[in-house]
Amino acid sequence: MKNQLTLTYNQTNGKICLETYDEGFFNQSIDITSEVVELVIEKLFDDMECPPNGGVLELTRKKDKRDNIIKVIGEIK
Repeated sequence: MKNQLTLTYNQTNGKICLETYDEGFFNQSIDITSEVVELVIEKLFDDMECPPNGGVLELTRKKDKRDNIIKVIGEIK
């Protein structure tokens, strides 16, 4: 089994973590919540062409509830 990097979101504690697995066994979890949120907000403002010194974005959730999101984002060979 290969080593993996997994991006996870835990709705209970509100954290986005980068988790590493070594030969299928959990290795470590790094909280990247604040970094991800900052990047996403900047990207949204850029994508919506908001002025650099201001602007308002309104977000609307389309689903009432989401399950935990788990996505493998890379493998280490």
